[in-house]
Amino acid sequence: MEAKTVRALGSQRFDRVGCRFIAATRADLKAKVAEGDFREDLYFCLRGHVLFLPPLRERGEDVLIVARQWLQMTGKQIALSSEAEKLMLQHPWPGNFRELRHRLEAAVRQCKSGIVEAQHLGLPATDPGLTIRKEKHAPAKGNFSPAELVDQLVAEILSGKASLPKTLEELERKAIFLAMDKTGSLRAAARVLGLSHSTLKCKLEKHSPDAKSSARF
Repeated sequence: MEAKTVRALGSQRFDRVGCRFIAATRADLKAKVAEGDFREDLYFCLRGHVLFLPPLRERGEDVLIVARQWLQMTGKQIALSSEAEKLMLQHPWPGNFRELRHRLEAAVRQCKSGIVEAQHLGLPATDPGLTIRKEKHAPAKGNFSPAELVDQLVAEILSGKASLPKTLEELERKAIFLAMDKTGSLRAAARVLGLSHSTLKCKLEKHSPDAKSSARF
């Protein structure tokens, strides 16, 4: 990985490759390294740019955004009934996005009228201890969490308000300017992004030289 070379099975020659690795896990790799269950050198090779994606159960009404987007991708004119949406907001989604996709696939096969009803989802009608998730309100300036930043960025991409970043640099730029917009200051944005104040100033100048002079420090 560090040398950026590969050797085909049975070959004696190493070939250079230009690629990037994207890894995903639900495990706490730092804890796994401490326990001796994961190689420390591999951990630091993989740990370049880290993004935390909260599970579906913590994403509020994002579940409806994702569901509608998936239904659009089927190429059919299918919508969710209000009862189906209410039930989806109640469900904890232990299977995360895979469970959502499989539930919707089954619902589409059963749906005959173009409307996915609650019974098509195969979810329990009542579940003690669960409450309907309320719509999230925009956080106050300067009071924006990393999870909310990720939620906002994903929601804008899924809704079509923002294009899907094609490079890590483009993703970084979108995250920086979204954090700046939501927090209203460079120092608050740096805290949300997990960067030092000076590091964010350098990155901001790189992505938009004119933005540095107008930013609140």
